[in-house]
Amino acid sequence: MIADSTVVLPFTVWLPKSGIDRIPIELEEAAAIDGARLWHTLFQIVLPLAKPVIGTTLLFSALVVWGEFLYAMLFTSDSRAQTLTVVTANLASGRVADYGLLAAAGVIAAVPPVVVGLLLQRAIVSGLTSGSVQG
Repeated sequence: MIADSTVVLPFTVWLPKSGIDRIPIELEEAAAIDGARLWHTLFQIVLPLAKPVIGTTLLFSALVVWGEFLYAMLFTSDSRAQTLTVVTANLASGRVADYGLLAAAGVIAAVPPVVVGLLLQRAIVSGLTSGSVQG
C-alpha cells in the first residue's frame, strides 16, 4: 500500500490543489467578515465547493492503483498476495497460454473500473471542468 501511495501521491496533491485554488478567495473573506472561524470556513464553504475535484481525484487514484502492475509484480512473492493484474500476466507467461482463461481474466479486471467510471461519469466531468470557464 505504501508503494502504491508513492505512485499516486503527486497526482493526488496536484489536482485538488489546483481545484481549490480556483475557489474565489472572496468567499473565504466574506465568511471571515461574518465571523466564521477557520475550521467553519473550511468545512462549510471550501470543502463543499471542492467536492467534485476531490471525488475526481479519489476516483482517478483508485483506478491508477487498480491497474498498477510493476510494484505488485516486484513485491508479491506469495500467490495469495498477488493482484489481479499480476495473476493475469502469470496466466500468459507459460509456453502455452489458455486464451479463453486469459480473456476472461482481462474482462474481470476491466469490469470494476468501467462500472465505476459509468456510475461516476457526471462527477468526473464536473470535477475536471470546474474552474475551466471564468465568468
